[in-house]
Amino acid sequence: MSDSTAEFIPPPFSDSPPSPDVLSEEALEQLSAHLDGELSDEEDRRVLDLLARHPQARLERRRFQEAWNLLDWLPRPHADAEFATRTLSRIHALDSLGDSATSSAHPAPSLGQIGSRFGTVLESTVRQGATNQARRQDMNRKRAWLLWPVALLVFLSVALISSGRLTHPADRLVRELEFVEWLDEYQAIQTVEQFQAMETLAPWDSLIGQAEPIGRAVFSDADALWVSDQSETNATDQGWARLNAMPRAVRLELAARLTAFDSAALDSQRRWRRMDQWRRNLPPERRRRLEAVTRCYVAWREALGADDRARLDNLAQTDLDAWRAEIVQWHGHDLQERLTSERPRPFTPLDPSRLIRDHFDAAWFAPTLLWIALELWNDLSPDERARITANAADPSVVLNRLLEDAARRGIIVEPVESGEARWNEVIRNRLLNLAAPPNLGLGGLRNRPRLAAIPARILLIRLNDADLDWRRPPFELPADHAAALLERLPEWVHAELDLRSPNQARRMLAALAERLKESDTLKNMVEFEASEPSSHPYQFSDGKVSI
Repeated sequence: MSDSTAEFIPPPFSDSPPSPDVLSEEALEQLSAHLDGELSDEEDRRVLDLLARHPQARLERRRFQEAWNLLDWLPRPHADAEFATRTLSRIHALDSLGDSATSSAHPAPSLGQIGSRFGTVLESTVRQGATNQARRQDMNRKRAWLLWPVALLVFLSVALISSGRLTHPADRLVRELEFVEWLDEYQAIQTVEQFQAMETLAPWDSLIGQAEPIGRAVFSDADALWVSDQSETNATDQGWARLNAMPRAVRLELAARLTAFDSAALDSQRRWRRMDQWRRNLPPERRRRLEAVTRCYVAWREALGADDRARLDNLAQTDLDAWRAEIVQWHGHDLQERLTSERPRPFTPLDPSRLIRDHFDAAWFAPTLLWIALELWNDLSPDERARITANAADPSVVLNRLLEDAARRGIIVEPVESGEARWNEVIRNRLLNLAAPPNLGLGGLRNRPRLAAIPARILLIRLNDADLDWRRPPFELPADHAAALLERLPEWVHAELDLRSPNQARRMLAALAERLKESDTLKNMVEFEASEPSSHPYQFSDGKVSI
């Protein structure tokens, strides 16, 4: 290096004065050579003096040093035999190109300048790599935060579908049809041991031939007594076929049985499941005999008086031998006569008051009972429907008349307990919420489930639910009754949602309104009008629902 070179030298092509904050190319070259140990003692002293006087020079030296330190992290190159020849040829090409493109005022870059520029490029590359890595890590974190809610949503959806809460009540009835058909027998038997002891009841051998007629009387034309030998691959189709073959009253009875099972204690449910599993695992001949004996026993037990039945059940729980002796004693008297003269009803009467009294706090009960009511409606002829809906002020009157008609036909029974409200009033006011306050499901009344919006939701499902052959057309009402029903929809929606979220309630009611437009009866009766949220943002007037 020349001694006459100053620290700050402006570029040859620049007419501007030197800036104290910008180092010249030659000063940078001297810094690079200083780090490489290529300077003489005099030049080295000048560089040290420059570093002592100028912060920018110290900053550049630190950058060079950091770039030099990063070289240790690079993989060691392994030059092949052609490396020297290829490198020299490229240098000659660069020299010739530089000679033709620059003047003599531009000297060829020295090794120090090449090293300095290489260090700058290397530093920029390393910084860019670190930035890209940080960006990738940030994206991975965001992606992980996004995947957790999706995974949770999928898990909850699978859990709800597997539990049957997102399906029609009949779907579960098909899956568990055989178990539900035997549920009355399981409930009449006290213990699993008693059920297993049914095979050894010798007094019933002469009556096994009557088991099939008794079973046919209970389930009419449906093949509900004998277990099918078909493969399980078409179990669902077979279940639908059997359910379609049953009279509507039998389907109502099976739905009521499933409802009673869900409301029973957990230990009772487990006991009935164990009975069912044990029965299914028996060989075909033993299973047929057990089923015949069990049906005979249950039919005979139901024909007994309350005191005799209670004594028999107590013996079954405490002493199976005494229980068998009691049956033998009855067999010697009027057992044959009771079985032949007092056959059971076609199905057990459905008692809504008992279900409400025992299971009112169960959230599943409201949709099941409403489904039963809709089945009753669909079973009526057009003339009967006209009679039910004649001069009715609101849907609750239609529902009451529907249930009263079912009671006259023997499908359901009224309560006989003294002091209890009539079942139609209980259903209207407490269960279907047609006259209950809109905040029924928001933590009041002993924290009962959110029953307020359940009827509206299930009814909306029924409005377009006719995809299965045995599901009759939707629950249709005359226009004035449909208008009264629409008037209650805002309260149902309002009761299900948090009152602090009026916008969410408005969106849900708008979705309900759009769904109602698809019904032939309710078509052109629903109107969506956006308005500012208020304390009660739902209004009904002139047959229109406004939001």
